[in-house]
Amino acid sequence: MTEETAPTAMDAMMSPDLSDAHWRRLIAAAVPQDVEVGDYVFRTGEAGYDLIFVESGEVEIVRDALRWVGEAVITTIGPGRFAGELGILNGQSAFLSARVTQAGRVHRLSRAALREIMSEDDELCDVILHALWARRESLRTGPAAMTLKFVGTTTSNDFLSLRRFAERLDLVHKAVTLAPDELPTLDGHDVSPEDLPVAYVQGEPPAGTAVASTDPPSRPPGPPDPGPRPPAPPAAPEVPLTPQEAAAILDQELAARRPAPPPPEPAAERPRFWDALDAPENAARANDPLGMTPAERARYDQVQAEIKRVKAEEPSAAKDAALAE
Repeated sequence: MTEETAPTAMDAMMSPDLSDAHWRRLIAAAVPQDVEVGDYVFRTGEAGYDLIFVESGEVEIVRDALRWVGEAVITTIGPGRFAGELGILNGQSAFLSARVTQAGRVHRLSRAALREIMSEDDELCDVILHALWARRESLRTGPAAMTLKFVGTTTSNDFLSLRRFAERLDLVHKAVTLAPDELPTLDGHDVSPEDLPVAYVQGEPPAGTAVASTDPPSRPPGPPDPGPRPPAPPAAPEVPLTPQEAAAILDQELAARRPAPPPPEPAAERPRFWDALDAPENAARANDPLGMTPAERARYDQVQAEIKRVKAEEPSAAKDAALAE
């Protein structure tokens, strides 16, 4: 079964025009890589993936095939643009893949380098943060939301708990609520009414499931290996989880969002935006779901409010089908 979806045309907020100065600064901290058609610059389930800046060629953002539906192309990224979304800042693993459709050159900017730049350049920080937030909001109503799908009944407390937990972590997800007379639709999905609620996780496998590594190679000096490239591994099958297993996976997401303590800085230097773990804001950071200081939280809320204001002025996107056949 294929999914009838058209790639999303990104607006000016989701795909901003970077100035020459901003582009040079970002590229200076990134690692160049020549890519060929069919290469993946990051894949679903990859932790700690890089922000990808396209110098030449083209990259498409793809939601991998699920058990009941084929892959969906979310959008394409051309020269002068970058591929990535909000998860790169908060430590969430990739739930989409980025595949090269036109050979060229890209630049990989690591999460640490991105945070460093954003802490030093407020203007560039705002441009990138607005773009990543706008992309996250756009993904909530499209095919990307099917990478994490909850199915439950209107009377289930466990189902409500799963939804609230995912919303607290700001995870892109789809919740399918079934009324009592809709339970027969589960026939053919290997799920019985007694199993509900269930969580279908495509981007993050259940605990104990082995997944072939798709991490990009380390960054050695010199040109990439000219040898033949192995075929891309197949998408992980979608597996129904119990509420306890789903909660455990989401707990891992929450733990991954909290930044690891960096090495101490010289006493003469002022603590930086992301590294001020010795500052008084540390207590507030520990109590914040995303590990933010009050100043970071204020900017976060301001950006989200601005995105909602802009989106309210545009026609809303069509909703996905309640339950795919």
